[in-house]
Amino acid sequence: MHLPLALHHIFQPTVKTPDKPYTTQPENLWTRSFCHICLLEFMIFISAHMLMPTFPFYIKSLGGNELIVGFVAGAYAFSALAMRPLAGWILDTKSRSKLLIYGLPIVGLIFVAYIFIPILAVAILLRIVHGFVWSGATTASNTNACDIIPRTRFAEGMGFFGMTNSISMAIAPALGLVVMKALGFNLLFVAAAAMTVASFLVARRLTFQQVTNTTVATSSGNLFYRLFNIDALPASVVEFFSMINYGSINSFIALYAAKTGVGSGGLFFTIMAIFSASTRLFSGKLTDRHGEAPMVYFANFSYLTALLLIAFGNSFLTFYSAAVCFGLGFGTSIPALQAMAVRIVPVHRRGAASSTFLCSFDIAIGMGGIIAGILVTALGYRTMYALMGISTIISILTYLLWARKTPSAFKNAQKLKA
Repeated sequence: MHLPLALHHIFQPTVKTPDKPYTTQPENLWTRSFCHICLLEFMIFISAHMLMPTFPFYIKSLGGNELIVGFVAGAYAFSALAMRPLAGWILDTKSRSKLLIYGLPIVGLIFVAYIFIPILAVAILLRIVHGFVWSGATTASNTNACDIIPRTRFAEGMGFFGMTNSISMAIAPALGLVVMKALGFNLLFVAAAAMTVASFLVARRLTFQQVTNTTVATSSGNLFYRLFNIDALPASVVEFFSMINYGSINSFIALYAAKTGVGSGGLFFTIMAIFSASTRLFSGKLTDRHGEAPMVYFANFSYLTALLLIAFGNSFLTFYSAAVCFGLGFGTSIPALQAMAVRIVPVHRRGAASSTFLCSFDIAIGMGGIIAGILVTALGYRTMYALMGISTIISILTYLLWARKTPSAFKNAQKLKA
């Protein structure tokens, strides 16, 4: 179906930037394309992170409770999960550009829809659709970043790429809470929509890699193989267990802080993001040299420490120290495990690999939010956070007993190269 002529220029990539290969030097990380994709990622996550601590308050303002807050967080994550495999298939077989060019305007319209339909059931439905479309756009940005970053500097590049997420997290949650309290939900959604429009304008300036090799993705009769990448599973499973606890932070830390008076949820996210961003400055280089193992162990220990500080602490010091620990864990584990997920994956399967890895993140946050909501309702906040720490121990055991022995692990991949 052809777009009307008036809309064609807006929604189609420009003539100079259709799906075509990048021409960057192999070892050059800071190219124009890399700067553009980082700026795009930053803007996408600014709008997302503005809603991270505020959307639970929005749900409660419409008559929801903690159980519904957890359900909405889970529904959002699982709708994102449903889109990831399809997005990976589209990116590998159809186009690297369409999910961004068409998805971002839809996300902007959903933000506006929250303003005009303030009904709990409708808000939940919109949030589900939001997760579905948003995950397609973020899978596309992630895959295009994988295309741009040179292999020898991949963990370093993904560290800087992910740092844009951390910087947005340092700014957006606190900003979202300030806007919500001072100006209300309507202007909060307007601001998020405006940032999404800005990200769309940056997406229009990107150059996308041409999709040429579709033989493997289209000839196989195995649906699972077409939608997922087996080589990315070890890193994805380890990531899943380490990130379940983040579902409880994402959904409930602002409500917990407001109820107990131990601190500010917005400042918690800001501190966490600052330490995540600063850690990424060197964790990627360390991963490129020494592999993901030290990062996995350190990150999970940091997560566990943070959860125990929240569960058993009762002061500003312990609360914000937990934010520091979460930031350190984020800054080390995610770049390392993402590098592991795509380490041995061929170019034409990067979309599926990125989708597989991001699916684990979505499932973890969704399950974490739902489990946390059930535990909060039954046992209270402190017990919930203490119990969520079990997932970090499982993550360590999963890596130690299985993932480190797979071909995608750093040491094994190095042996294959040799």
